[in-house]
Amino acid sequence: MAYWPFFLVPLIPAATTIFLSLLANYLVRRAKWLESMRILRALTTHGREDTWARAWYGLRERGCWGGFLRLIRGIAGFISGLAGVTVVVLLLVDMCITAYDGTTPLPSPSSKMVTVSPPSSPSSVKVHLACVEPGNATENIGRFPYRRHDLPTILYEAPSGVPGSLAILNPAVSLNNDDIPGRWIFEMQEKGEVGRVCIWDRPGYGFSEVLPRADLGDVVDALWLALEQAEVTKNIKFVLVGEGYGGLLTRVFASRHPSSIHSYLHLEAQTSLTYFSPPRGDFAGPKLLLHRLSTRVLPSILTPLSITRLPSLLLRRSTSISRILASTYTQTSQLNGNLRKALLQETFSSHTHQSASFAALLHSADSYPIRPAVVLSSAERMKDLKWAEGQEALAREGQGKGICKEALRTLYAS
Repeated sequence: MAYWPFFLVPLIPAATTIFLSLLANYLVRRAKWLESMRILRALTTHGREDTWARAWYGLRERGCWGGFLRLIRGIAGFISGLAGVTVVVLLLVDMCITAYDGTTPLPSPSSKMVTVSPPSSPSSVKVHLACVEPGNATENIGRFPYRRHDLPTILYEAPSGVPGSLAILNPAVSLNNDDIPGRWIFEMQEKGEVGRVCIWDRPGYGFSEVLPRADLGDVVDALWLALEQAEVTKNIKFVLVGEGYGGLLTRVFASRHPSSIHSYLHLEAQTSLTYFSPPRGDFAGPKLLLHRLSTRVLPSILTPLSITRLPSLLLRRSTSISRILASTYTQTSQLNGNLRKALLQETFSSHTHQSASFAALLHSADSYPIRPAVVLSSAERMKDLKWAEGQEALAREGQGKGICKEALRTLYAS
């Protein structure tokens, strides 16, 4: 696919902007010169000039110091004008890239774009939801025969920075990585070992639009509304599978809709002890501020200008699907501006103990339904005492079964 026609679109607005900038600069300089002449005439009394006023004015605008000031103003004006034109051109190019990527089809026949309006959100957004149905055959897991349609629905929440659509995308079309989070569930479904599986792109991820806020409560409300509109919630029990940051979302989801919960599967799940912990003493203050500016704020400002997307596009290192499904997992998050915004909301804006996300997580403990649970975490991470404490708390809250290799099979047999 040839991309060059898209770069012709910004040329006319850019040329117009440059012309108007030069014309405005000329008119401003002419107006200043005319105003200076008027002031000099006003300083003349009966044909004689006020010597002190004339000397003061000349000191400002003439001589060596005046020439230096004019040079500095000229350089600053040129740089600001060039920067303004560059920003306009990059924004127009980014709009063209976004419009082109918007023609990309959804990743699955089961995919739907659903419009939701969370109660605390001032606007509606479209989110991508896909619920993949199993076959009709009768299968066996060990000594438990079942029909796949009779099994509870698996609702998967991906870790931070990973769109759920990556799991459902054909491996040959995606980034050729067989270890994409959540893909193992669909591999189990293909083998007839699980029933219906639902995934979605959180607001700002993948095909979904970004919310003004990405607090846990807002995201959970958006998910429930999407499931309702897709008519997935009627007489349905969910096995909540939360990985990483998704573990926080599944806990809030369960507390708000306890009657719809069958069981839990926590995979390296974040907890209030780990995700909302204050920074360590050796990485706080100015050092922490500089780290967040360089890794979160600055990239979020530069990404909408297509500074990172444009080179990859020109060199043909990225495709539409790789830009839409950009993720931290595949080191491509810089290719998607909405993902950067969502990550900034999830981390920088909602990471404190005073945030709405932390309050929603605390309130979830009051109505958290007790269900069978499996907690999986690597031995390496369990060496961290705080992390281990959080995982043990998850197991206690949900009557957890500890570490289990056959997690979903164990939950089905419960």
